[in-house]
Amino acid sequence: MMLLVIPGAIAMVMLWVAVPVAVTERCGPVKSLGRSRQLTKGNRWRIFGIILVVILIQFGLSIVNELILGAAAGGGSLVASAIGLLIGIFFALLFAVISAVGYHDLRAAKEGADIEQIAAVFGRGFSILFGNIVSFGLLALIVYAPYIVLSIVEARTEQTVEQAPELTLLVVVVALVAYLLLYFLLNAAVVFGTVQDLRGARVSLGACLRRGLATIFPVLGAGLLAGIVTVLGFVAFVIPGFIVMVMVWVAIPVAVIERRGPIECLSRSIDLTKGNRWRVFGIVLLIVIVNSIASGVVEGFAAAASGQKAMVVIAISTLVDIFFALLFAVLSAVEYHDLRAANEGTDSEQLAAVFD
Repeated sequence: MMLLVIPGAIAMVMLWVAVPVAVTERCGPVKSLGRSRQLTKGNRWRIFGIILVVILIQFGLSIVNELILGAAAGGGSLVASAIGLLIGIFFALLFAVISAVGYHDLRAAKEGADIEQIAAVFGRGFSILFGNIVSFGLLALIVYAPYIVLSIVEARTEQTVEQAPELTLLVVVVALVAYLLLYFLLNAAVVFGTVQDLRGARVSLGACLRRGLATIFPVLGAGLLAGIVTVLGFVAFVIPGFIVMVMVWVAIPVAVIERRGPIECLSRSIDLTKGNRWRVFGIVLLIVIVNSIASGVVEGFAAAASGQKAMVVIAISTLVDIFFALLFAVLSAVEYHDLRAANEGTDSEQLAAVFD
């Protein structure tokens, strides 16, 4: 038995990051195994210790669950089965997360794929956003003005849903369509402004708006297509949704700067992010978490508000949406710039030359 356990443990350690390799680097099965062996080399005792600790904790919890509830008759055994299932799910998730973290650390140690690069992108992104907060803020207010008006109308007509439900439905549909159009228009304009800032040029409100309008259709096509593919990934399972989101994250900057069609934008984004997706994932995950927390706080106030307070909450909610729309656009443009610089040696002047 021991002759089987030892080779099994060795194989588990050597192939520990094969799944993160397959997900991130899009390698085939054999290549993923070979890449995992290469990355784990020189760190296998540490990996063995991590795996052993996880397995022992899972085994201990399972034994305790069986001893306390498994021996009980009737409902107790059902509870034990349910808890056993939850334990299994939890440790499956834990193992996946730890293997992903291990993959990141191994690549950072061997290839310099450091988490500091994520911090650098956020640092420059916030610097550009707050350095142009007046221009970007006015741009957002101009672009979002129709949506803000529609949101106020929707809030006021909500009280008359029972009297005129078709009117409320019409307002909601119009507000949704307006939001999508205006969101992508703002995104395109801010991407242009970010590239201008990266090259050291002045960010002009009029120039940003003109560029956003000039590229609205390719941006809208690329953005909607990326959104649909991402939603399908989340519907299939959460992890594929995040993978797709990371792969198509710079599709809109591609549409604005390279003026390609929707499908070409997605394909180009997939090519540019290849080899850098853990960094992109870290950026996207931080945005999603912070945005979710901020939105959750606002929603909590909205649930308890009424009358004039409700209008104030709507205003705050709109400002939160605008801020994260700006932040998302700036960070995606900065990352697009960095990916092209790293992959193709393209600098800010060459990127901005397409606008001249």
